[in-house]
Formats: sequence, C-alpha cells, structure tokens
Amino acid sequence: MEELISWLKDLLAPKQGEFLYADSSHDWSSYEEGTFHGIVLVGDKDDHSAISEAYRVLKPGGVLKTFGGSRTFHKMARAIEEAGFSDIKLEAWLYSSGFPKSLSIPKKIEDKALSKVWEGWGTALKPSWEPVIVAKKPL
Repeated sequence: MEELISWLKDLLAPKQGEFLYADSSHDWSSYEEGTFHGIVLVGDKDDHSAISEAYRVLKPGGVLKTFGGSRTFHKMARAIEEAGFSDIKLEAWLYSSGFPKSLSIPKKIEDKALSKVWEGWGTALKPSWEPVIVAKKPL
C-alpha cells in the first residue's frame, strides 16, 4: 500500500492545485466548492462525510478515485452513489505477495538444470487485488 501511495503522490505532484490526494480523515474545510478536477481518496471505510466533502470540492465533471478494502468496497460504492456521483465504475489494482513460510520450489527439485528454471518461485504466492472505484461528478 505504501508503494501505491508514493506512486500516486509522484504522479499528482506536477498538477498540484488541480488534483487532491487525501485520506478519509482529511480536513476539507479550507477548500471552496468546485476547487479540484480530480480527487484520489484512500481509505478502507465508507466514510460518508469524506465522500460528501469530495463531491462538494470537485468541479462539475470532476473525477473521484477511491481505494478501499476488497471485502467492503461495496459499502464505499453505495456511499459514493448516495453522495450524488454518477458513472460509477470499478477498476482493480493487482499485485502479488508471498507468505514468509513459502516452500522454495528449486530446493525440492533434484535435477540442477531444472531447479535453475524454477529459481525464485515458491508455493505461498497469492494473487491480491485492491478495488478502485471511479466516479464522476455530474456536469
């Protein structure tokens, strides 16, 4: 997650003022209505107040991207719809991660040539994903 946050900050840095990166505990009070073209909201809660404030500070036609938990993103999608956003879509950030007690496949293969082919592979890899809900403020 830290890698994703760092990447997003680097991506949005040249366009400060047009886009906002925030989490659900962000202080929205200093922004006027219709300030931003886009907002990236990171959090694992369906924080209705943060989503409503994001709606307020977005310009008409502005885009909201929210990152949430894979088991609770449907609650965030509902909160986004209730705030007034339209054209709600789901994207996925895919990554893989391993467990510390992974069995090293090359260590179990006796044939040296074949074990080199499997170098770096383990048995505890699991596919993972993080939902990204993309919504648009109506014009």
